[in-house]
Amino acid sequence: MRPESLYPLFRPVTALSGVGPRLGTLVTRVAGPNLVDLLWTLPHGLIDWRQVSTINTAEPGARVMLELTIGEHQPPRVPSQPYRIRANDQTSFIDLTFFRPKKDYLDKTFPTGATLRVGGRIEIYNDRPQMAHPEKVMTMADAANSSGIDVIYPLTEGLPPKVMAKAAHGAVAQAPQLPEWQNAAWLARNRWPAWHEALHSVHFPQSMAEIDPATPARQRLAYDELLASQLALAIVRGRMRALPGRTVPPAPQLRQQALAALPFTLTPAQEAA
Repeated sequence: MRPESLYPLFRPVTALSGVGPRLGTLVTRVAGPNLVDLLWTLPHGLIDWRQVSTINTAEPGARVMLELTIGEHQPPRVPSQPYRIRANDQTSFIDLTFFRPKKDYLDKTFPTGATLRVGGRIEIYNDRPQMAHPEKVMTMADAANSSGIDVIYPLTEGLPPKVMAKAAHGAVAQAPQLPEWQNAAWLARNRWPAWHEALHSVHFPQSMAEIDPATPARQRLAYDELLASQLALAIVRGRMRALPGRTVPPAPQLRQQALAALPFTLTPAQEAA
């Protein structure tokens, strides 16, 4: 019987805000059907957007965050050409390029004259810096309230990274505060955090070092999993030992055939057994 305190962990992923039936199917494909499955689906990387670079100092191929003033929109003359948006910072100009975009989306996201934080990879095309399909776009107000870190989770086709990260973080927010089940001395010896603190640490890393499996938070969760599996096995074994055994007497004909096939005669003690 599952304790009532664990009920929140076994709610369906569709109970999360923004995760309807379609997205719920995709999240389930990656993690599993319940919130607890999202808790055990750990991130494998992150993108740190906290440092703001300039166009002149950004190396080609580097992923950077720029603070740009949005300039002229240049729609393509033919569909095969990219849609370009001219932008600049205090050091230079850059083209933001998009292939087959929705113009309404670009007009809304990149209004002329706005100052935005725009993140992505810098490329050089015709001796001009450009950024194709920026990965991150924030208003200055959004940037002020953002952690500046995008956590990277496993994905499947059709599941946006933002949706998966939001779902995992939503599961952490709904995880209940549970009584500590580990031995206090054992936790102190290993310098492991409490369970809820460990969950928050692994799902909200602040650097790539915190993605390492050897971090205290990840070690704590791994040990919990091993301990739970061993306890489950012990319970099953205990129940098996408590079951009465069944005596299956051999058929007399088979017994005589087996005795006749022996190359020796049984002793009286063996006969009695």
